Amino acid sequence: MVPKWLHIAIDELGVEEVPGKDKNPRIAEYHKAVSDSGADEDTSWCSSFACWCMERAGIVSPRSMLARSWLNWGHPIQEPRIGCKAIIERGGESWMAHVGDAIGWTDDYIYLIGGNQQNSVRISVYARSKVIGYRWPKEVA
Repeated sequence: MVPKWLHIAIDELGVEEVPGKDKNPRIAEYHKAVSDSGADEDTSWCSSFACWCMERAGIVSPRSMLARSWLNWGHPIQEPRIGCKAIIERGGESWMAHVGDAIGWTDDYIYLIGGNQQNSVRISVYARSKVIGYRWPKEVA
């Protein structure tokens, strides 16, 4: 069964940043799920997108712009499942990460739908060796 939040994410495929001084108001809407700071696409938005999808599905998210905040949300699972949050190591700073929803995997790779993946909501592939955690909502069995 495909979780509701994953359907919501799929419906957003193709939302992308707008080059130049104009900004995409949809991305600002994702940020409002975590903050009313007026943030736009110039601020990393993968976690804001993930939070927005969960909140629209009726599940409380971490309500944080930090992707690593998902490591303290829900409960940990050892292996991916469709729709789980996968937190990916990224960058050289300890606070940096990326988060998205698992939609498929192999022994070596995981496919995520997420925001701020090449500046858009899209499906991207990541090395499973970069995964630092899989999380599942406590509210969903």
